[in-house]
Amino acid sequence: MSDKTSRIIYCFDTSAFLNGWRRHYRPKSFSGLWDHIGEMMKQGLIVVAEEVPKEIGVGTDDLVSWFKQYKSCVVPITQEQIELVSVMVNKYPLLSEYKGAKVYSADTFVVAVAKINKYVVVTYEKPDGNHLKPKIPALCKEHSVECCDLATFFEKEGLTFSVES
Repeated sequence: MSDKTSRIIYCFDTSAFLNGWRRHYRPKSFSGLWDHIGEMMKQGLIVVAEEVPKEIGVGTDDLVSWFKQYKSCVVPITQEQIELVSVMVNKYPLLSEYKGAKVYSADTFVVAVAKINKYVVVTYEKPDGNHLKPKIPALCKEHSVECCDLATFFEKEGLTFSVES
């Protein structure tokens, strides 16, 4: 791969991993995809906010163990992130409310990391029009952060898949 300064750097949300790995692009059928994503993580072309591994770690499947080998892609929390997250949470207090067993929320940190570093957010979330607790795409739009889903990420990276029998 070429110099990362000339490449797009992506900040993946937890949902990109969870939905991709568990629902749409399971490793048994798409092992090459996950190898490629892992390589991009090693190269710093895919990063995650510090809260993302905590959300993934709540799971009990092989995504948890797979993800642990890519700790270098985790962007530590900074004061600048905390300040931007505070702006979002002060405007939308429901973003800081958790239901059930969920004790982590990476969404605002994903947007903050991407905004501060000019990264592209990759998420499975879709805007739902909730003005009290907006989803990642709405937060990205509000903070002028580019946001896409996993399929669009594939297209941006020129990834194609072929079938072997």
